Amino acid sequence: MNPFWQRRGPAALTAVAATALCLAGTTPTSAAGTQGKAAETPWVVSLGDSFISGEAGRWAGNSNVSADGYARTDRAFDPATEVTDPHRVYGTSYDDRCNRSDSAEVNSSPVGGRRVNLACSGATSTAILLPEHGGGPFKGEPSQARQLTDAVTGHPVRAVVVSVGGNDLGFEGVITTCAKNFVTPIGATPCAPALASQVRDRLPAMRTAAVKALGDVTTAMKRAGHPKGSYRLILQSYPSPLPDGARVRYPGEKYDRLSQGGCPFFDKDLTWAHDELVPEISTALAAAARTAGAEFLDLSRPTSGRQAAPANGCAS
Repeated sequence: MNPFWQRRGPAALTAVAATALCLAGTTPTSAAGTQGKAAETPWVVSLGDSFISGEAGRWAGNSNVSADGYARTDRAFDPATEVTDPHRVYGTSYDDRCNRSDSAEVNSSPVGGRRVNLACSGATSTAILLPEHGGGPFKGEPSQARQLTDAVTGHPVRAVVVSVGGNDLGFEGVITTCAKNFVTPIGATPCAPALASQVRDRLPAMRTAAVKALGDVTTAMKRAGHPKGSYRLILQSYPSPLPDGARVRYPGEKYDRLSQGGCPFFDKDLTWAHDELVPEISTALAAAARTAGAEFLDLSRPTSGRQAAPANGCAS
């Protein structure tokens, strides 16, 4: 998932998301991982989409002025050379646009041991699946479950944290449609009335896809010598990228909400996304975690009042 709102103000999202890995503080490690490696601290691995890959980690704030590295909010900008190079943030993962940032939650977490980030921006559940279940290469990389087996064989593992479902649901397209509706020159109307039922109809398929992805993660770990129960498998949900309509900095739903504040959304759409859409996604993912025997981390509310949107001018 790589919606436009991820491009600014990620600090609050990253800080709260890192809680997922803090929760993995105590867990047994597999016998395969401890034999001959008693001194090795258990690893933490992340898989999934752009939210957990750290796509938003490039940005340290918000600026509409492109000069000077967007007022030096672009961490890819080097003030000394005045050159912008995304490799400064994403390393070699920028070459295939998986965009695993240095500030991704697996890297921001205070847990010890090696952190392995196999997530990739734009990934759907299919990018996680094992090859025999349809998990083909994504952006030139093998399926994440296959990479997982190769990475952790012979090493102790504390936790595997997964973020998946948003791209299966088409979340980026939903938010983009709402923004486009706002800037329609004539007859602009909120997107919620038309999209709410469509999104609700997609949720069962998203839930099923998440269950299959978690199942293949479990299989991949077993093949690497880590039986279920020897590590923590955590599925996390998504935070709300937008505040509700009552907390918009520019009231009145006029064009200056976009031109001055960079917030192209109707009150009705903001409230729907915040109060219904994100919680419904979270509920569906919680059900997927239960079905797959995974733990669930609900991130739908911890960022309330600290969304990326305040940096974009939506919230007061």
